[in-house]
Amino acid sequence: MSKPPRIRNTRKASFSLNSVGMARSPSCSTDAWMCVKYIPEVETGDIDHGNFTSTENFISTENFTSIPSSVISLSPTQFSSDVELDNDATKGIIMMILVAAAAGFVTSLCGLAMIMACAKTIIHFSLVFSIISSIAVVVIAIASGNILSSIVAVLMLVLTTCYYCAVKDRIPFAAANLNTATTAVKENLFGLLASTVFFDLLGFLYSVAWGLGYMGIFAEWGCFSESNVCETDGIRGAVIFFLLLAMFWTSQVFMNLGAVTNAGTVGSWWFNPEDSGSCGSGIRGAFSRAMTTSFGSICFGSLLVAIIEALKTMVQNERAQSDGPDILLCIVQCILQCLEDILEYFNKWAMVYVGLYGYGYIEAGKNVITLFKARGWTTVITEDLGSRAISFLAFILSLVVGCAGLVIKMIDQDLFLPYWAAYLTCFIISYIVILVMFGVVDSALNTVIVLYAEAPSEFQANHPELSEEMREEWLKVYPDL
Repeated sequence: MSKPPRIRNTRKASFSLNSVGMARSPSCSTDAWMCVKYIPEVETGDIDHGNFTSTENFISTENFTSIPSSVISLSPTQFSSDVELDNDATKGIIMMILVAAAAGFVTSLCGLAMIMACAKTIIHFSLVFSIISSIAVVVIAIASGNILSSIVAVLMLVLTTCYYCAVKDRIPFAAANLNTATTAVKENLFGLLASTVFFDLLGFLYSVAWGLGYMGIFAEWGCFSESNVCETDGIRGAVIFFLLLAMFWTSQVFMNLGAVTNAGTVGSWWFNPEDSGSCGSGIRGAFSRAMTTSFGSICFGSLLVAIIEALKTMVQNERAQSDGPDILLCIVQCILQCLEDILEYFNKWAMVYVGLYGYGYIEAGKNVITLFKARGWTTVITEDLGSRAISFLAFILSLVVGCAGLVIKMIDQDLFLPYWAAYLTCFIISYIVILVMFGVVDSALNTVIVLYAEAPSEFQANHPELSEEMREEWLKVYPDL
């Protein structure tokens, strides 16, 4: 910054210049920093009786005295009112988030009751909703005039309809499994919810810390400089890979810790119902085993998926930076995506065995293979129907909770968010909360499927009503067994 102009006579001026080229109203005290306004710098020129000129700028005391005082200075009253407005807006947003989270939690409890009361109906509706959505996609594709998109949309509609016709006879058995899983979650509700939120919170905090470290490394490499050139070849590429591996590995570990804890808790309810309860020995034992004796198995299984995810991300980045289409990279990415999906699905069942029996990862994997040999597509279809119903119900309930944003906007007209943004905010917040709750049910459903194949006699002894329901529906699907 250049030096401020030298002023020989400022008696007629309604302002003075401080040492850094700032204008100050004479009515403001030296401590009233809010009265300071920045005045553009001018070149030093001839000054006469409070006026000075230069070849590029002309500023006179008359020009300054003609400017309203509200422009020259900012009074404390004006400043405080602006802050008050900002505080009101912030309070409105915070209130909306809290209301949406609370409504989502209460609605998820109602959702659990709905699953227990009418699981069959929910599964039916979820499948019908898939068909209706496919029809809507077909209509949009045809209206757009894109022939290829229309063919793909029609094909998806046909597949969805055929799937519904093929599995509709198995819906009662899937509903019985879902009802059993929901009952187990209800018996250990707050303990399971607390452990899930705990692991999710740890994952979020780690993601924030990882992101800061990642940005710091790139800043050290000069990737945010004005040249906008960042070299990531050689050793830097290896560093990026291990950074991604650390991120994906830790995220998988936190997710699988929750799954193992849920499986162990449902297992305790299955074999020893007296240990159930939000703070019972079942949840405490499952949590401690997940954090100690089963931690190595969890880390090993998580590492396999994390390596695939890190490689896939590197390939995606290479494709994004390539000048044109690269068929080889596309094929590699497709293969890695398939491997990731297979490993994640395999891990989901392996972690159930780890949580139930404390198996090592390899031994748990062998039991998963045995399960699929014995039950085959029944396991896949039952899990798919239950998960589909859970996701559908979470979506519908979130649509309802989103209306709370409209009510808040109607009550507080000063809220700067428009109506659609208020609705969308409540929808997203409630959807996240409901998914956290229903994610516990989804994990419990996988555990119930495994336990009914492994220990049906214990289920009959400890939970005869639920066992009879599942047995009746199983005989409807397989009357010869």
